Amino acid sequence: MDMLQPGILLISDPFLKDPNFLRTVVLLCEHQDEGSFGFVLNKQLAITLEDVMPAAGGLRIPLLEGGPVQKDTLHFLHRRPDLISGSIEVTDHVFWGGDFSEVLSLLQTKKLSPDELRFFIGYS
Repeated sequence: MDMLQPGILLISDPFLKDPNFLRTVVLLCEHQDEGSFGFVLNKQLAITLEDVMPAAGGLRIPLLEGGPVQKDTLHFLHRRPDLISGSIEVTDHVFWGGDFSEVLSLLQTKKLSPDELRFFIGYS
């Protein structure tokens, strides 16, 4: 039986030499025979959403390094499928992606709190 499934937390081996995953916790968002996809949850970057996206002016929300793959992409996890359309449920009360323009609007009008989502550069 395969124990890997969306919502599982993967904790790196303490002796792992790969600097991309040294002391990391990865939330697995998708797992199939072709491969897996997730986000590192505990590597905060020194940049904010406003730094990488001028349209997010005033939103100084910290970004996390989601992983070493496609570091030119922006992703998000959230807890508000009632406000953000197009998201995919990863596990109970955790959703991946959705309409990014809705997210920006909701954040700028304070209908969505920055505490209700996390932004990631790249993925694992």
